[in-house]
Amino acid sequence: ELAAPPAVLYVAGGLERFLTLTDDQPVAIVGARRASPYGIDVASRLGHDLSAAGLTVVSGLAVGIDSAAHQGVLGALGRTVAVLPAGAERPYPASRRRLHQAIRATGASVSELPPASGVRKWMFPARNRIIAALSAMTIVVEAGVHSGALVTARIALELGRELGAVPGRVTSALAAGPNGLISDGALLVRDAQDVLDGLFGAGARRAPAASRPPLSEELRALLAAIGEERGAAAALARVGLDVERGLVALTELELAGYVRREAGGSWSVKA
Repeated sequence: ELAAPPAVLYVAGGLERFLTLTDDQPVAIVGARRASPYGIDVASRLGHDLSAAGLTVVSGLAVGIDSAAHQGVLGALGRTVAVLPAGAERPYPASRRRLHQAIRATGASVSELPPASGVRKWMFPARNRIIAALSAMTIVVEAGVHSGALVTARIALELGRELGAVPGRVTSALAAGPNGLISDGALLVRDAQDVLDGLFGAGARRAPAASRPPLSEELRALLAAIGEERGAAAALARVGLDVERGLVALTELELAGYVRREAGGSWSVKA
């Protein structure tokens, strides 16, 4: 359906799995890299709840809204697709390497570049069209007026796909994009139920009540320690975890929605 479709699409994570993931009304969640805490929280909640409702979430692995959406899906033990501006086996940015590995383990990473290729500047706008084409609906969470997320939104409309946007404060530059889309007729998205109603009709499909996955004994002990100790190092020492295993455990708790990473590298328990 694209005017200039990719000549080939490389998939890391398994072609059969990718085809299954993109077969049933996938939803794209896109937005600003320098997102606000509000935007990060909303993107994560949408990713989590849409995944819990059985939908695949598509995004671009970028810092900010994209990563928050992917992490929300993984916190629901769901599956997500990351569309990259580099080869499907080369996480970009490099800081998203661990997230990229988690996505590939249960979902898929895709690109029109050969698997080991480095990032290409022209792929940033080009990958937007792939995100839109893979998705039945594109949701813009936060975006300035010149954001690439608005390019994805425009392509989605050109393809005849559904478009949604999360409203924000009228005084926020990050809300200018989504608020403008809503003013122009995009679906106002407050939660996953709004998305499900937009895709399937009001009440046709219900978002399950939000729930967190059960934790292992080790993770339960670490969670309790984080709530009582002043720093992550003290919490890890209390439960007898070395730094390497501790970082993995902290990431698992973060992806599952139990803790958050604060400024300065500290951790806190989410309410």
